[in-house]
Amino acid sequence: GWIISLGGLLALIELVRAMPAVSDHVDNTVNKPVPEDLLADDSYHTAVRQNASVRSSALTFQTGNVFYEVLFTVINPDGWIQSVWYLGLSVLTLCLGSIGILEGSTVVFWMDHLPDRAAKTSMAFNLRPLVRRLFHFHISSLITWLLAMVASSSVKYPKHWQFSACLASAALIVILIAWRML
Repeated sequence: GWIISLGGLLALIELVRAMPAVSDHVDNTVNKPVPEDLLADDSYHTAVRQNASVRSSALTFQTGNVFYEVLFTVINPDGWIQSVWYLGLSVLTLCLGSIGILEGSTVVFWMDHLPDRAAKTSMAFNLRPLVRRLFHFHISSLITWLLAMVASSSVKYPKHWQFSACLASAALIVILIAWRML
């Protein structure tokens, strides 16, 4: 229980710290100058909004799965290290995903509620670092989830530990290679 409680506490502290910063960032970006060619193009703010929406949706799916894992977790008394590895990384995945969902949803909300195209484009242009951060939350939570899955079978099915270890390791290698190629 202490791993889950500690993870929840740390996530709440980060959310309390990050959300006012995100809101302030939104308030400060709406009236900042934007290159003229972007103001004439309707697709820029739509693309940034879509990017944030897709990342938030992917994080929601992944975080929901990890929530289920954490809620119904099994602790293997004979494999204490594997249990802490599995649960600790699952809780970290849950925290990263929750923070990313909240930040991404905030971007999407504000993009939908700004009054005109110029304000939306200004916000989209100036919130690029935040949307990039959303990508990092997404990839980080995916990596921590796969690292947790390396130990999943050793915790739940000790005689078949190699199943999740091999599959999660292979998926992790493929994702890291693909990410490096981007």
